[in-house]
Amino acid sequence: MKNGVAVSLAVLCTTASARAEYLTRDYFLDPPAAGLWAHADAFTLGGQGSLEHRHEVDGDMTMLTTRVSGLASLGYGDVGAHADFRVALLSFGGSVGYRRTFRYYAVPDGATLTRAARQKADDDKTYRGQGFAWGEGRSRLVIPLDSLWLVANYALRKEDQPDVAFDWFNANVHAGGTLQKADATMFFRHPKFGGVGPVVRWMRLPKGGGETADELAFGLTFATRPGFKRGPDLLLFQALTVPSDDEFGFHVLRAPVYAMLVYRASFGLWRPEGR
Repeated sequence: MKNGVAVSLAVLCTTASARAEYLTRDYFLDPPAAGLWAHADAFTLGGQGSLEHRHEVDGDMTMLTTRVSGLASLGYGDVGAHADFRVALLSFGGSVGYRRTFRYYAVPDGATLTRAARQKADDDKTYRGQGFAWGEGRSRLVIPLDSLWLVANYALRKEDQPDVAFDWFNANVHAGGTLQKADATMFFRHPKFGGVGPVVRWMRLPKGGGETADELAFGLTFATRPGFKRGPDLLLFQALTVPSDDEFGFHVLRAPVYAMLVYRASFGLWRPEGR
């Protein structure tokens, strides 16, 4: 996977595709197969399509991956171009894109953007639309420990969002500017059921006026190959919470909870000879 597991799926759910014809339920933690791949994602708030090319630079220990994606959901739409370079267990990459938020909740003067305030904006239909560009640099480290696999990510992201507003991607509230995000998941993996484990996410968020705030969320990630189709597919669930934060989480859940259920179907369009 790339970027952790969040609704962008750029990150949350770009899966590996094993080289063997038979795929175990935990295949998504293995190195990906080279070639041209198309992915179709359905998740709780919308869908995403992406086209991905993977090129082995010097054997299967190094790989250059390029991808374009388009996403549409209840809250926002997003298009992006992405590139990542992996050497063994470490990878570096970046993305650029444009987001159009269909339900843009901005902070009124002297107020906080709580879940209750966002729900009221939905009920009164007082939200508006807003578009802005974004860019991201990131790194990933995978540490295999037999049946335990640690997956850690760090991202530095710049968004041109004009206000302090709700972020559908991370389920929190912040201003435009530079965001930092680091997350780590300790997967217990098994070929018969997939991978499951705790996840911790730290973010440093711009709050406007040059101020920043730190946020620490924790929760659980579960992923498996359900086998709904021949070849690679993936079912993923992630939940995060910040119990003391009235602004965190999807307001439709009426709780400080980020929860996402994703199904991905992957299709191999081209494979190198002998693969």
